[in-house]
Amino acid sequence: MASYLANKEFVACELPKPYQETSRNILLADSSVVDLFKQVMYFYETGTKLIKIPHPECPHVSVSLVKTFVGRFKKIMDSSQNCRNQDLSNMCQKLDVDEKKLFEINRLSVELLDRWERRESNIIVPSNLVLQSRKRKRDQVF
Repeated sequence: MASYLANKEFVACELPKPYQETSRNILLADSSVVDLFKQVMYFYETGTKLIKIPHPECPHVSVSLVKTFVGRFKKIMDSSQNCRNQDLSNMCQKLDVDEKKLFEINRLSVELLDRWERRESNIIVPSNLVLQSRKRKRDQVF
């Protein structure tokens, strides 16, 4: 609705503070130290919605979103793969909702890989059909 009203020039749109130029410059300098959860819980989702609004700074916002994600992605993946037996609340504190989902998915995949390597994931058991078959067993042969 906001983009429709802005296109018809009924309203003037301003970007929220985390998407303005000063915040974008901070994110471009070092995005890993910024607490996105405190600024906007849904940073990337809100940013992708804001891009659709006709505003002169929207192309800069889209570039900032991509560079922020790329800058934070490596740290998220590294910390989620190396977080065994550690407190996860400190690691996830500065992540927004989408980054927390990514962190949790990667942590679970590493855990499943470890279980697979220890051969704990799937124990092969014979099917019920084989167990209930009426064929003679080897010791029953005359």
